[in-house]
Amino acid sequence: MNVLHMQSSPRGDRSNSIALTNAFLSASRKVVPEINEDVLNVWDEKLPEFDSAAIEAKYKGVAGTAMNDAETRVWNRIQSLVARFKRADRIVVGVPMWNFAYPYFSQTMAEFWRRWHISLSTWFRDYVYIALGGRQVSRWQRAFNVMITFLLSGFWHGAAWNFVFWGGLNGLAIFPETLRPAKQTLRADDIPAGDSLFPSLYTLTCMLNTFILTCILWTFFRARTLSDAFTILQRIGLDAFNLPAYRTMFASISSSCPIGRKVLLLVVAFVCLEWIQRKHPHPLTFHNLSRPVQWLIYTALLWAIIYWGTYSPVEFIYFQF
Repeated sequence: MNVLHMQSSPRGDRSNSIALTNAFLSASRKVVPEINEDVLNVWDEKLPEFDSAAIEAKYKGVAGTAMNDAETRVWNRIQSLVARFKRADRIVVGVPMWNFAYPYFSQTMAEFWRRWHISLSTWFRDYVYIALGGRQVSRWQRAFNVMITFLLSGFWHGAAWNFVFWGGLNGLAIFPETLRPAKQTLRADDIPAGDSLFPSLYTLTCMLNTFILTCILWTFFRARTLSDAFTILQRIGLDAFNLPAYRTMFASISSSCPIGRKVLLLVVAFVCLEWIQRKHPHPLTFHNLSRPVQWLIYTALLWAIIYWGTYSPVEFIYFQF
């Protein structure tokens, strides 16, 4: 089995992890020559459960003997390898990791940061927050650790006060969930807002509040200086109920966008598509449609991008960090 040719699997499907395990086992046969095809099949069957006792029992039934020390070390290594690189098969073949898990459908700021830029957030969690004590400390110490983590995250994005301020405000926004007793909250791989097509009024209110707060905080991230950020927020506040300001905004969109005001309809359409498809890692996953129909949709989207796309050089925002 060539690991470099494994295909990406949908969320919840560990077939690639099994393939990765087989590749590792194949490379380990020089060390453990007693492993045979029957044993590989047994391990394929039981691997998704990560049940070492069941694996050892079935191995004994197939091979007629218990695992020796070398084989046990191989199995322990496999478990570690698969657990550590369960997402790596996407990266190996050049498929981006599921790095943004519908963050704008989050109901709290803490959930937002579980869904936004998962690779970076996970790095700060593992190497800063957990290194400071994680959840193994008092509530107030935990809140302090969260604040330190977000301040460092802001400083990582740029050595400017607006980034540090942005990080600190996000740390404060997460304080309520940090200080209250630990409870089960939505993770990145949970379906945002549950699996119901229509959210409850409470869920919808929480999502809107989180979205508005997130957009306010992004102002400090995107502005050139801290002073500019406050100026932008001041103007937004003054023009919030100024109807001529909205007409000016729509006129600006019509003149600068190739498809004019229709872009607003497309935004609404894509938000609805993401909401309906939020059970899948990607909203353009149409498993219920035939392959020709899928490719027809993808081709139409590709030509739409080519026809209406903008080709002026714009630097990707993360290149500056």
